[in-house]
Amino acid sequence: MIYVEPRAGLCNRMRVMASAYNLAKEYNTTMTVLWRVSEGLNCSYYDLFCHDPLVSVIETKHKFSIKFLVKALKARRCFFNIKEEDGEKVESLVRNKKNVYVNTVFDFYDVKHYEMFVPIPEIEKRIADICQSYASYTIGIHIRRTDNIMAIEHSPLSVFLEFIDKEIEKNSDVRFYLATDSQEVEKEIVSCYKEYIILNENRTLGRNLQKGIEDALIDLGCLSRCDLIAGSYYSSFSETAAHWGKEKELKVLVS
Repeated sequence: MIYVEPRAGLCNRMRVMASAYNLAKEYNTTMTVLWRVSEGLNCSYYDLFCHDPLVSVIETKHKFSIKFLVKALKARRCFFNIKEEDGEKVESLVRNKKNVYVNTVFDFYDVKHYEMFVPIPEIEKRIADICQSYASYTIGIHIRRTDNIMAIEHSPLSVFLEFIDKEIEKNSDVRFYLATDSQEVEKEIVSCYKEYIILNENRTLGRNLQKGIEDALIDLGCLSRCDLIAGSYYSSFSETAAHWGKEKELKVLVS
């Protein structure tokens, strides 16, 4: 059994859970997840994703969950803030049928497949409806702003504008799905390239509201179904979109 406590935002949690899921499948075991409903991710897991028989999810709005703690105490060894380079230690224990507990924001095993994450029907329909507007070649643009200083510093708006210009010059039939957490960035890009841009209209940006998390998942799903993703530096959102769904290239745009 793998007991996993993913931390931080949606995509950080997804890559941690995908690590545990792929490891559990490899060695024919199951996993229990502690999903914390918090100000930064104020949404139940099952308001986003369908149930998977390999996965048991325990939810809490508190710092600790007695129910999860009782289960996690069965772990042979605990790992905190573990990264991929230390994943062999976890894999070795799971391979030998030992219970492990992992608390991290990092991927610690192969996350090339995000098959465990199937959006609930309502969200899947909204993603599919938006994707009907896609052209034969559609590029996902993810521009991370707000509190991600690394993305703001290394992936300024200018590199995205230059990239869009070059792609339109190569193929005037190209279209772009734009996902950003900045209304100002969205307005500027739409004003410059209106006929080329596809959006999740009227979305909520705040992560302290359930609709904001649902809209983030819709953005993620729409990006994941593009042919190429032009993403932001040091963004788990860009990386997760590239891994999820059909095979595609992630091009991180930096200055």
